Amino acid sequence: MKIIAEVMTSQNLPAPVMNVLIHYVLLQTDMRLTKNYLAKIASHWSRAKLKNAQEAMKFAKDQLNKRTAYQNKQKNNRKSYNKEVVPDWFRERQQQNPSQPSAKDSDKLDDAKEREKLAAMLKEFSEGS
Repeated sequence: MKIIAEVMTSQNLPAPVMNVLIHYVLLQTDMRLTKNYLAKIASHWSRAKLKNAQEAMKFAKDQLNKRTAYQNKQKNNRKSYNKEVVPDWFRERQQQNPSQPSAKDSDKLDDAKEREKLAAMLKEFSEGS
C-alpha cells in the first residue's frame, strides 16, 4: 500500500488510472507488485497524460498489442537466418551427374532380378518333384 501511495504522488496519476495501472502490473508480473516495475510503468503512463480509467485501459491494450507484435516480428526474423548453406562443389556434382540412378534404384533392380531367378528355380524344383 505504501508503494502505491508513493508512486501515485510522485507521478501525479489520478486514482482511476492508478487502479488500472495496479491491475495491469499485477497481470504482467504474475500477481507480484514490485516498486521498480510499477514506477516504470507509472512514469510511462504519466508522460502519456492519462486522465481517466477508460483512457488507461485503451492505452494498456495498445501497449500490449505493440509488444506482442514486436515479439512476433522478432520471432519471424530469427527464422529467416536458419537457411541451409549448400556448398558449390555439391551443386556442381549434381549438375554433372543428374541422370545417374541412385543406389536405392539399383538395389531395387537387383532385388527384382533375384526374385525372378528364385521364382524360376522354384518352378524347376516343383516340376522336378
